Amino acid sequence: MNKIFPSLCLLLLAAVLCLHQTLANETPSPSVAPEPEDLIAQACDRTLYKNVCKAILESDPESEGSDFQDLGKIALQFASKNATAIFELVLDLSNSTTNEFERQCLADCSEGFQDVIEQVRDSIEALQSKRYNDANTWITAAMTDAQSCEEGFHEEPGHDSPLTEMNELFSQICSIALTITNLLDDAAAATA
Repeated sequence: MNKIFPSLCLLLLAAVLCLHQTLANETPSPSVAPEPEDLIAQACDRTLYKNVCKAILESDPESEGSDFQDLGKIALQFASKNATAIFELVLDLSNSTTNEFERQCLADCSEGFQDVIEQVRDSIEALQSKRYNDANTWITAAMTDAQSCEEGFHEEPGHDSPLTEMNELFSQICSIALTITNLLDDAAAATA
């Protein structure tokens, strides 16, 4: 028995050292933060619109040194600018159209995009307060209102929306923001 005990201790020590080395190699050091480009790639690789995501996030000087929280805010700020541009186009088109059906659709879109702008603003506030589920709710509501605007033009045959491309881009940006807020929510849940 005395001869077996030292051998078992040595074997156990070797196993513990191997396990420690394996875990050390798999777990990144918390003191080494990934490069911003790596975070952008990590976030964008999970989205449906990788190229749009990278173009948006890499174009913003604020993305340098950013974390996922900052990247989410950048995406939402871009969505806000996009929604404002759509709203302004809706107002311009409303003033120039002579078609009554289009005028009504644009009036509905004007009202809808006022809500969209507010919903995106609310989602930014929720994100900054780390209320990721609330942010997702507001983003989803904004996407729904933008889609309702688009669908209004198709209620009467022969009419196409003059906002389709901008609405599609808005939807893509919101989808990107949802992906990032979901990443943040998952990370928060894992640490809770």
